[in-house]
Amino acid sequence: MSAILAATTLLGGGLSALGELQAGQEAFRTGQVNASVLRRQAKISLINRQQQERDLIKRATIVRGEVVAGAAGQGTTTSGSVAAILSENARETSLDRLRLLFEQENEAAGLSFQARESKRAGRVARSQSRLAAFGSLLGASGRAAVLSRANPG
Repeated sequence: MSAILAATTLLGGGLSALGELQAGQEAFRTGQVNASVLRRQAKISLINRQQQERDLIKRATIVRGEVVAGAAGQGTTTSGSVAAILSENARETSLDRLRLLFEQENEAAGLSFQARESKRAGRVARSQSRLAAFGSLLGASGRAAVLSRANPG
């Protein structure tokens, strides 16, 4: 009877260890997938920011053209207040481009960090599951040894 109890204990410990290993491997795969999704989001963010920058430049060019055309239509030159408007438009466009670049770099850095962290968390979970599985096997072995010694026959 004690041999059956010992064998059952070992089998239960083995199944427990197997479950822990599978859970750890699944956490690892989830971390890899999440990291991939975050890297893809960073690329999409970069594309969106680049489009925003193109739109900004296009709008600034249109405003500049309208100001110059308006001045020409009135028979004036692009000096004085017209030049001030053009200068201010260029300055604002430059600041907006810098703001977009700053936002893009911050968002990309944040997503990149999250991707690395997700991969790391998956590796840690896998390592922890291996330790837990080893502990389950060791515990089951100890319990089986005690059971087999308690009733040797």
